[in-house]
Amino acid sequence: MIKNIKRLISLVTVLAITMSFFISAKAEESGVNEMTELFGNGKATTLYIANDAPETDVYAASVISKYFEKMTGKKPETVYGDISESGPYIAIGSSDYTGLDVPAKNGYIIVSDDNGVKIACSGNKGAARGAYSFLEKYCGCRWYTKELKVIPKSDSISV
Repeated sequence: MIKNIKRLISLVTVLAITMSFFISAKAEESGVNEMTELFGNGKATTLYIANDAPETDVYAASVISKYFEKMTGKKPETVYGDISESGPYIAIGSSDYTGLDVPAKNGYIIVSDDNGVKIACSGNKGAARGAYSFLEKYCGCRWYTKELKVIPKSDSISV
């Protein structure tokens, strides 16, 4: 039984690495080369949350912070208050806070600019959905089961 689980983990890891190569090659083919560096080369990400953020937004920000630390070995600074777009940043919160329109209740939208990323969310589930989607789509994290996760280690993170 344990031997089969080890084989499954190996297979999933190989598939994840293979897919990352295909995704990277596809981005280069389509001319998508300009990326925003959120962490690395002396840059550190600041994570912004509204002063009056609901518990769901605070939880989502803590998830991003936790996995950024697992990926890079350094925890981003978390700031409660207005978003400063002057350096690498991730802002998570409502449409009012981020200035972005969320398409549906319990939904989210992820938008990047030259300096960072905004994750606008709504409802009780939008923030967590946005946080995990960001980590999967742009950071390469994968959650297959509660025990089986792929969290890539990296010296830099760009989106």
